[in-house]
Amino acid sequence: MLSMLSMLTFWFTVSDHEFGMLYEQWEDNDEDGPLDPEDLPIGHPDRPVPPIDMSIVKTPEDYLKQEKRSKTGMMFVNVSKSFSLLSVFS
Repeated sequence: MLSMLSMLTFWFTVSDHEFGMLYEQWEDNDEDGPLDPEDLPIGHPDRPVPPIDMSIVKTPEDYLKQEKRSKTGMMFVNVSKSFSLLSVFS
């Protein structure tokens, strides 16, 4: 494996033409092709969304649960009062 210094030296000594040739070789040797949409990581914008199972949807909350199944969510919370460890677990 190349050290970081030798990789940087290689990077700065390659001309645009040589870099273009390396890119073409890379593309020619790429046997897999692009990733299947199912192989993309969860939360990737190109990953297909699973269909909503309407047979289990009875309320609007159930629909929201089904809709947000494969989406990443974040929650931001501000705590306005400091609590002691004893008061939290009692």
